[in-house]
Amino acid sequence: MKTRIAILLLAVAFFSTPGLAQEKAGQTPKDMTVIQDVLAGAASTTGSLVGGPVYDRIFTGDVQIDCTATSDFSGIGVGVEYASIAINSPTGATLVASLANPGTDISDTVLSLYCDPFDPANADQNLVAYNDDAGGLLSGFDGSEGIVLAPDTTYFLVVSLFSPAGIGGGNYELTVGGLNAGETVEFGPAGPTPPPVPESTPVPALSMLGMIGLLLLLATLAVVAIRRRAT
Repeated sequence: MKTRIAILLLAVAFFSTPGLAQEKAGQTPKDMTVIQDVLAGAASTTGSLVGGPVYDRIFTGDVQIDCTATSDFSGIGVGVEYASIAINSPTGATLVASLANPGTDISDTVLSLYCDPFDPANADQNLVAYNDDAGGLLSGFDGSEGIVLAPDTTYFLVVSLFSPAGIGGGNYELTVGGLNAGETVEFGPAGPTPPPVPESTPVPALSMLGMIGLLLLLATLAVVAIRRRAT
């Protein structure tokens, strides 16, 4: 009984933190199980936030693929560790992404999508979308957001903490893919479009008469040169 009361008191204290209820209330629950098959075999990357750079994170429920999502700065996520990870989609995919166990031992993550460039000093700029809780306290996008990436365009997924206390072991595993068949998402910036290869112009072959004429010309030049030396 005492244990239950203690847990209840901790929960009340946690959710009474100024701004916390506001941030959590803006998150629509996501069923990340629907994209497990989609992300099977998709591109994945790992890293650690321990000792990484810090920034003041944002929160929002807005999604704007034109990079103009409005947001507020968090009163809880001040000075949290983050990692910015470049992605691109050659096919123009509807983005799905997941921070999930096993592989992620951060207790409470946040995932934000930015257009290029991402500036940690101005984290409310160039924002596309944000998610706090998708799979438990871990974060992700399940495709319902309608985030359609422009083909061959660089974006940044920013993995960060909900609060400085949520770092845990600091390790994360991020998987990204396209919602629909044939769509791909890759890690890294989009490469420059290679210039078109010019069509080769075939060298015209000399005809038999042309070859004879060329030989006669060379012979004539040789005779002239010999006569000049003789005089």
